Amino acid sequence: MRELYRLVLVDGSFFFLPETPLAPYFSECITSEDLDDMNIEIMRNTLYKAYLEDFYSHCIDYYVWPPGVFEADLLVFEADRRAAIITINSIGTELTREGRRKLYSNFGLLYPYGPEELAICEDTDQGAE
Repeated sequence: MRELYRLVLVDGSFFFLPETPLAPYFSECITSEDLDDMNIEIMRNTLYKAYLEDFYSHCIDYYVWPPGVFEADLLVFEADRRAAIITINSIGTELTREGRRKLYSNFGLLYPYGPEELAICEDTDQGAE
């Protein structure tokens, strides 16, 4: 697994490419040691979080005209939607509160207080009163 990680995702030498498009996200978020014992859903959500934050940053930094603003608004919605889904899907699992916090995006309408409240939820009815 470690050799596959290095060849395909980081080096790109398997495909004779300088670097695959996923390599920056893998190298920032996941090490080759994580591939052996990390839950695939946690890995997927970690990579998606990095991708969303990168795309959002790109939209904010480079687009000042309406399409960029529209894209940023969609990404804000997606970040908030994912925070709710991650919370609901992780209730009753071994994922800790700190583990949830690491999966929430660092932007959105809910950010920063919403994810903190969602991280401590222990059932779907909590806070509904």
